[in-house]
Amino acid sequence: MARIDPVCGMTVEERTAAGHTSHRGVTYYFCSTSCQQRFEADPGKYAARAPVTSAGDIAKQPAEAYTCPMHPEVRQAEPEVCSTYGMALEPNEAIAVEESPELADMTRRFRVSAALVLCPYS
Repeated sequence: MARIDPVCGMTVEERTAAGHTSHRGVTYYFCSTSCQQRFEADPGKYAARAPVTSAGDIAKQPAEAYTCPMHPEVRQAEPEVCSTYGMALEPNEAIAVEESPELADMTRRFRVSAALVLCPYS
């Protein structure tokens, strides 16, 4: 069964985990021994924010509008800053991108320039 490493947030299979430990009756699984050592040094820090659910249960949770690209457990309704990594939260769903007139202009300029540069060498 897949579990979430409480330190780094990676998905870890119970049978292939690098280590596991119990804290207040809950067993936590780790992707590496360094994550396990960090957890054991201060379990309260990581256990408080660790999801007790398995990785499969995350998909069943209602999705918020924005999430951190490096820490998917951080979900917010507004585009704020991730409290863990300090990165800007990104929308969960893809946003339709309009065609940029500036991109079209620069593409045209590039093609003309490339043709002018390559003509003397032909």
